[in-house]
Amino acid sequence: MSTRDAVETALRAWNADELSRRAAAAVDFGFHPEAGPRRPRSTA
Repeated sequence: MSTRDAVETALRAWNADELSRRAAAAVDFGFHPEAGPRRPRSTA
């Protein structure tokens, strides 16, 4: 399992636990910031 998959699994389990206790959602899985223009990385 990749690190990304392990982190996603942990976050989803944490979120499910919070929701089962009728607490506010721990993670907003639908959130993503709008991508702005990318700046070139400095090569210096």
